[in-house]
Amino acid sequence: MQGRYRSIGSFGACGKLAVEQVSEYNQGMTAEPVEPVEEPSADSMPDDADTAMRSGLLSAASLAEARWQRLNEEDADDERRRAPVSARAHTWAMTLGGPKLAAMLADVDVASLSDDECVVFAQAVTRQQSWTDMMLFDVTAAFAAHRPGPDETERRFGFPPGPGVERRIQLGGEDTRPLGSFAASEWAAALKVSRAIATRLIADSLDLTARLHVVMFNARAGNGDTRRARMIADRTRWLDPATLTAVQSEITPILATVTAGKLEQIIDRIVGTRDPAAAKARAERASQRREVWIGHTRDEHADIYGTLDGIGATVLDHRLDELATAIGRVVRAHGEPAGFGPDDQSFDQRRARALVLLAAPVQVARLMRLARELRSPASDEPASDEPTDAETADRAEAAEADDPGQECAGLLDAITLYVHLGADGTLDLEDLGVLSMPTVRDLLATTTATVRVAPVIDLNATYTSPGYRPSVQLREQTVLMRATCWFPYCERPSRACDYEHSVPWPRGPTETGNAGPACRGHHRVKTHGNWRLHQACTGVYVWQAPTGHVYIVTPDGTHALS
Repeated sequence: MQGRYRSIGSFGACGKLAVEQVSEYNQGMTAEPVEPVEEPSADSMPDDADTAMRSGLLSAASLAEARWQRLNEEDADDERRRAPVSARAHTWAMTLGGPKLAAMLADVDVASLSDDECVVFAQAVTRQQSWTDMMLFDVTAAFAAHRPGPDETERRFGFPPGPGVERRIQLGGEDTRPLGSFAASEWAAALKVSRAIATRLIADSLDLTARLHVVMFNARAGNGDTRRARMIADRTRWLDPATLTAVQSEITPILATVTAGKLEQIIDRIVGTRDPAAAKARAERASQRREVWIGHTRDEHADIYGTLDGIGATVLDHRLDELATAIGRVVRAHGEPAGFGPDDQSFDQRRARALVLLAAPVQVARLMRLARELRSPASDEPASDEPTDAETADRAEAAEADDPGQECAGLLDAITLYVHLGADGTLDLEDLGVLSMPTVRDLLATTTATVRVAPVIDLNATYTSPGYRPSVQLREQTVLMRATCWFPYCERPSRACDYEHSVPWPRGPTETGNAGPACRGHHRVKTHGNWRLHQACTGVYVWQAPTGHVYIVTPDGTHALS
């Protein structure tokens, strides 16, 4: 436990404050004293008392009694949260992955576990699984060593020349051993997977065992997991040893604190700063893999997959959101006869319908016209983002009548992309990651994009709003201070989240030190669930689960305290 506390010290004064307050926070919140209300008896009331007054007094007494009972239940819940974990759960938590932990877990009847034991048991299973996966990487690399493939001498004297024969290939990065091109097929058959899956497994195994010793050691010890380890192997495969060492040293302390998506963005930023040529080469290789394909139809539906350039994908994502919102507005007003599906569709279902609509510009134009007609000045959408009626008329007039694409362009809203210039000179596109300067130049040269330099928001300042809703400046500061939802390990982008008060308004103010971005699901968990939240200081949130487990969320990631 002390080791975990020492690692928190790197957060600075605010992080230390959060750790110091955890012990006090675990003691539970002290219930506010409530004076007991004595329920009035019939003898104490006048004979001519009004029946309504009698009912009101009894209702007040009943409410006070209910509140007192609720506080007692919360006290009992506090006691349960403070209850020490069982001896076996403590043993699971303190045992690293390996044969000993595997034997412990195999003897457990999961039906006998309490809720907090379920959490510790699942964490132990995950740790054991990571250890087992590292063994698979070890044996995969060992198998590759047995299949070196023919070298030029062997080919010259023993192997027939020509196309189709086995050759020696390099699947891993620099300094990994080559292997025969037929080895992946043999390994795929042994593991009952496709050749593509086996090829990637061999490549990741070679990199982890030969180039990423620190990452593999941490994953084997449970500080990280297989998904993170394989993602790191893939993102660093083409780096030279010096850059790889720098990346590995910077990401090792945060392997278990950030999500895999955030870790990938951090790696890309480091590579973009230290080795721009490698980042450019990787982007060029990725551009060669751009594709979109549609799978087989099953149950009257089909899966669609693809790889797009980042900016184009971001624009498409925003456009699907816009069309899905318009579909929801139209079907709620006109119902299924409008031709855009039933009114009980989820937002994701409407996004899928919107993607199909993009192939029919006439239908898109019809949808947007109906949606425009339904918009009212009382809408809670930001007025600044909505074109006026005059602007809409001008767009429609300027559109060519025989070109439905032009008509759609006159009805669809402009899309805003947020690009941030980092202190290290890198360009970050929100929800995507690092952009190269050539990519930005291409964007400006091939589109009608308009660049607007936004005013700088002081992240160290304290902004306050008088009411429930934050000001534009406070909202933007909250988004910039934290890139994702404030719940542990959540990856929902903060710009798509709700502005939420740590201490509910009006008991808590609408200001920088009492705010955070919350996705809609975790907004509901915080408001109606049995979780507890304490904002230690600006940007640092201490969450306590119903089982009593504590998670400290900082700008550096999520830190789970045992």
